[in-house]
Amino acid sequence: RTRILRSPEAWAIPAKNIRLHLEDLLANGKEREVRFILQNYAACLASPEAEARRRIAVGLPDLIDLVQRVATPDLLKQLKQVLLDRLEQEATPAISKPISAMLAQIEEMAWRRSEYEISQEILSALQRYSGEPSERGRNCATLFEELTQDKKFGDRLQSVITSRSPDIRRALQVFSLLPEKTIHLAMDLADRESDPLRRQGMAELIGGLGKAAAPVLRMMLVSDRRRTVMTALEWLERGSKRDRVLVASVRIARERLGENVVEARRQSVFDFVERVDSTIANCEEHGKLTAARKER
Repeated sequence: RTRILRSPEAWAIPAKNIRLHLEDLLANGKEREVRFILQNYAACLASPEAEARRRIAVGLPDLIDLVQRVATPDLLKQLKQVLLDRLEQEATPAISKPISAMLAQIEEMAWRRSEYEISQEILSALQRYSGEPSERGRNCATLFEELTQDKKFGDRLQSVITSRSPDIRRALQVFSLLPEKTIHLAMDLADRESDPLRRQGMAELIGGLGKAAAPVLRMMLVSDRRRTVMTALEWLERGSKRDRVLVASVRIARERLGENVVEARRQSVFDFVERVDSTIANCEEHGKLTAARKER
């Protein structure tokens, strides 16, 4: 049986029989062999035979608990790649639907193990396909919404901020897929968070979103709440470290804001930052023109 499970014909064995064999292997401490068999079984999704692909698409989800038991970064990467490759090519809904569902489960496993690159690649693919007017598109859209719903995404955001240090920088690739949602959820957390280290972690994460964060933060400058405005300014400053002019403008804006937030002053700060941005854009354009002339 092991010989067949290591071959391209592994798809022909029913998933329930594979489970029994893998459980026997695990009972004997042969996790490496189990990983190899799972990887080979999933690889049968590349078969040119539709029946083989269908059996794997239906059988692999039944083995997900065994994947969880023996999961390593390499196994998750291999399963992710096989599933993404098949999802990209598969036109049969009966096959693409369970594949996308399996990808969602792999994504959650990857997130729990802080394998953020795997998580980002899967979410990015689901997001990309969700725009298609097809059965695959609808399935991917549903899964993407489930994985990024406010409660789940907010819990992930809070867990990363709590863990701090390298996790924040590594998790940015996931949160950058939805910068607006990330900022709004982070602002909600900031309103309830008094711990300076966690607030610093939020600022670090939002600052890491770079240019994608700036438009959302600038709109928050006209909020009715002083704390929201001050937090937005703080995050703008952190996210603009390379633009010295913008950093200076934000600092001046924070000073102008003072202790009270009234409409006129909020709008003044907002307009001021916009004018500085316009100046920066003009300077950048001037620099490009100057460089172009020199090249001539």
